Amino acid sequence: PVDAKIAYAEPIRANRPLQNPKEIDGKVAVVLRGGCSFAKKVRYCQQAGAVAVVVLGCDNDDKFRSAYQVHEGDPRDDGDTFGPGEDCSPLRVMVPLIFCLGYHEPKLRPGAFVRIRFYPQAPGVPPGWLLGCMFIHPQSIHPDLTVEEGNKLLKEFLSVRKQERRQETEDLERELSMRSVTGGAVPGPQPEYMGGRDLNVAAFFKGVDGGGG
Repeated sequence: PVDAKIAYAEPIRANRPLQNPKEIDGKVAVVLRGGCSFAKKVRYCQQAGAVAVVVLGCDNDDKFRSAYQVHEGDPRDDGDTFGPGEDCSPLRVMVPLIFCLGYHEPKLRPGAFVRIRFYPQAPGVPPGWLLGCMFIHPQSIHPDLTVEEGNKLLKEFLSVRKQERRQETEDLERELSMRSVTGGAVPGPQPEYMGGRDLNVAAFFKGVDGGGG
């Protein structure tokens, strides 16, 4: 399993060593299809510290027609070329690789937290392969937050919201109690009973001042 945030590789096709390894380290690297083999993209993303690689298709009308493979071993078998000083040693894939269609790009926002899960021995999957999927839940994007900071922020928000709901319930109970005492109308504005809101309460209840509601 992989739980991490998304970061886009630079260059976006990852056809040469990445220029933003600090942003990629510990993240799910998103790269664009084309420019080199999948194996070369994985090589450079792994070198930058990526925990997974997502290859994004460049055709929004494309469909899943085949399962793509990454060839380990000698990169020359894929026809890749390398510049002077570039690592062209045999590749060993150490991170998951996922292919997404082009129209998925809006969901792959930088900083989004994703979960990748693989299922061993899934029906119909050839030996040595893993069937998997990536989950992207609706969320607010805070690229500068760690997972721990995000969880803390969410906990604080829920705590404050819980207190607000408790206060709203108490305000409503007070209002209903006042209505039962006064026969349906609260005598004049009562901000302390309405959570600080300044309302002309008499105008809101049926039968007040001879009105019909």
